Amino acid sequence: MLHPVSYACILGALTVAGGGILSGSAVWPMKLMRQYQFEHWWFIAMLTGLVVVPWGVTLVFCPDAMRGYGAVPWRSLFTSNLWAAGWGVANVLCGICYLRLGPQQV
Repeated sequence: MLHPVSYACILGALTVAGGGILSGSAVWPMKLMRQYQFEHWWFIAMLTGLVVVPWGVTLVFCPDAMRGYGAVPWRSLFTSNLWAAGWGVANVLCGICYLRLGPQQV
């Protein structure tokens, strides 16, 4: 039986490896969608991944989420939304990077 610390390290390494594989293959569907421009695919991916899925999960599993958000101080909400906006900018810049590299490199 593995020691709990080594199990945590193995699980962490597998999580990082899985994340790297998923991140590296994130633009693979773009090769299959030749009839659409990159911007179409990127808009759908960002809308789904950054808005629809997170809000869907929140509203399904946290029925009083809006009441909970109302209890959070405005300063904390503002700060967290600044970080979220930065994440959105990073995703747009990542998309521009994919676009500049071209589909043959992705």
